[in-house]
Amino acid sequence: MVDQKGDIDNPDHGNEVDVLNQPEATDASRLMVLMFTDLVASSAAKVELGDVDYAEKLAKPHNRIFRDILARFPGAEENNYTGDGFLATFARVSDAVNAALLFHHALRTYEWDLPSKPQVCIGIHVGQTMELEGADDSKLLIA
Repeated sequence: MVDQKGDIDNPDHGNEVDVLNQPEATDASRLMVLMFTDLVASSAAKVELGDVDYAEKLAKPHNRIFRDILARFPGAEENNYTGDGFLATFARVSDAVNAALLFHHALRTYEWDLPSKPQVCIGIHVGQTMELEGADDSKLLIA
């Protein structure tokens, strides 16, 4: 909550938060560059196109374009596919930004066999994360 002077009121720490004196990162955590993508209105597109056309005309090209771009960046890795988007990690922030720009450009210039070109939202996050082993030997990222 913001008080009348414009200061942030944090009930857990009084009126100020000391961002410089945060706990140190443990060996299990590290600074990572994460990219999240989401295909806008994918559920509506699936209903409109039907399962087969959605897969062939939208999902497969979208996924191939993203994975081809990701492969251009050393150290970049696909960590999760959500069905209509991705979670990927990058070695450098500039790589994530360049990949996002390339992905948007590739989606805009691709010859889609659809009523309209798909749109994708992309978020980039830099922060302390922990990488844990999942139940099926997959990696879990905790940000």
